[in-house]
Amino acid sequence: NFTIAPTGVGKTSFMLNLGSKVCDRRGSAQEPVQGLYINCEMMMDDVLTRLAAIRLGGAVGLDDLESGNVTPAHVETAAKKAAASGLYVTDSSPKTIGAVCSLLARYAIRHNIKWACVDHLLEIEMTSEELRMSSGLQWKLHTGWIRRIHSLAQKYGFCVEVIGQCGGEDMDFSVGKEPSFARMQGAKALLNHVDVARILWPAADGKHVVSIKKNRGGRAGVRHAFYFHKPKGIWDERGFWKPKKDEDDE
Repeated sequence: NFTIAPTGVGKTSFMLNLGSKVCDRRGSAQEPVQGLYINCEMMMDDVLTRLAAIRLGGAVGLDDLESGNVTPAHVETAAKKAAASGLYVTDSSPKTIGAVCSLLARYAIRHNIKWACVDHLLEIEMTSEELRMSSGLQWKLHTGWIRRIHSLAQKYGFCVEVIGQCGGEDMDFSVGKEPSFARMQGAKALLNHVDVARILWPAADGKHVVSIKKNRGGRAGVRHAFYFHKPKGIWDERGFWKPKKDEDDE
């Protein structure tokens, strides 16, 4: 799965939320699902703080956690949920595709992970050979890196999420207007190597929208869309967004 959005929309918050829902032990489950979050951009403490806010269900925001303005009950609740989770988080050290793949293989062998996320792809450094082969085009590097990551997921049997970033030159992210993969250079090449693609983009009412854009073997187009609250790190279960017909659906 590939998730793309411009800076500041909430890619990391969205994916950490998904990771917690997959890997945190719930209900009568005896063991949590094992997962790995490879963090290529942020400090580990920042990621863990966001996870704590997510596990508190939006009752305490990031500002409160970072300032220490929380009650002992909040701390205990977040700690218990963290201890019951199978989600491993790496520090912001791996910066090459080789290091990323090594981490995926290591955790797959040692911990039998069933879910993994690489956040985010543009922070991975190009080798001189990759730069020469791709002519410096990010989407060409993306496709090569996604193929390598996907092959590991297939070999060891885990679901893998990859997060990418795009700017205004790649897609139109006007507030309230749904962007289209058709406007992103190399989009077709990217979509050929992922099963599901998502776009996060700002809606007119201040919320963010997540559009599920593609399934492998199917036509490109909106499959499903819903609101995401970045400040709270939660999905709005009540606020599903109904897309208008656009060029992807024609």
